[in-house]
Amino acid sequence: MKNGDVTKLYKKNDVIESYTQWSAVREAAKAQLFQQANSNAMKNGLNIASNTPGKSLTAVQGQAIGTAGLDVSIAELPEGLYVLAAGSTLPRGLSLSSDGKITGTSLTSGTYKIKVVGTSAGYIATVSEHTIIITPEF
Repeated sequence: MKNGDVTKLYKKNDVIESYTQWSAVREAAKAQLFQQANSNAMKNGLNIASNTPGKSLTAVQGQAIGTAGLDVSIAELPEGLYVLAAGSTLPRGLSLSSDGKITGTSLTSGTYKIKVVGTSAGYIATVSEHTIIITPEF
């Protein structure tokens, strides 16, 4: 930014003198919008936190889960996008689609506890925990 090249705000002619300050203002505004979006969801009866019961799946190692798979999507989260939470790992051979379906053929056995993050409109988010039990192939 060149000297003297500043942006005037509409409130009290405050002046932003650096990109760092501008970035801080933007981040604060984003946080406020996120908080407002989630608050409005609660006011409108969309209480996602209490509506996210965990689901479980039992399958056999080496056999396909099926075309329906395990649906971890949440009906109360319109047009939700789903991803694994940080630290969660699916059994090798399984995958989670963005619409909340776990499908595939597990190549490993064991019990897996996973967390899935569902997000709608980029603001309203919830985390649900699920259990996948893969029994060894005999």
